[in-house]
Amino acid sequence: MAPSAEPQETPGAAAQDDGERGTAAQATTSTLVAEHIRRTRERQRTDEAESERRARRSEALREEQRHVAQVVRLVGQSTFEVLAGVRPLVQLSRWLDAPTFERLQQRLEIVFGQPVNPRMPAASLHPAPATARSGPNAPRGATRPTQTPVQRLRVCRVAAQTYEASVIVNVGGRLRAAAVRLEKRRGQWKVCALELG
Repeated sequence: MAPSAEPQETPGAAAQDDGERGTAAQATTSTLVAEHIRRTRERQRTDEAESERRARRSEALREEQRHVAQVVRLVGQSTFEVLAGVRPLVQLSRWLDAPTFERLQQRLEIVFGQPVNPRMPAASLHPAPATARSGPNAPRGATRPTQTPVQRLRVCRVAAQTYEASVIVNVGGRLRAAAVRLEKRRGQWKVCALELG
């Protein structure tokens, strides 16, 4: 019986197989590198977009804080001018919610000792009695101060659409303080708490 002849690879065929495997490996490596580059670029674009969103949010918050500070400044100055009787209470109605407005009107009537028309400066309609002029709401040595510059102002965001602030106002040479809480309602900032010192 004749021995069976085993197939033998020729050197050329082996080299061809190695070449094909090498080409396949290179193609796989190129695909992996391309995929890695694509994913890296996607991550970079995502990171850049997130950075831009954060920057826009930060700028929006800074602008919101500046606006709230302006409201607090106006309310602080105007409140003490109302209590001094030189500004009508109605000018604060845009910034105060109804309960805060009513409490301030009650305080104003206590200061002047009689009902006050919110549309008129209290001192022009009802001259304050001596006890009210010399009380804690009146500056020393003057009965009707007209300037109330803000000395210090601090604003703090405590929640979405809610701020708390403190303001110190110079009322005729005497420093007075107010603590304010504001909430955004229907697109407008409203004072929902006002404590006067």
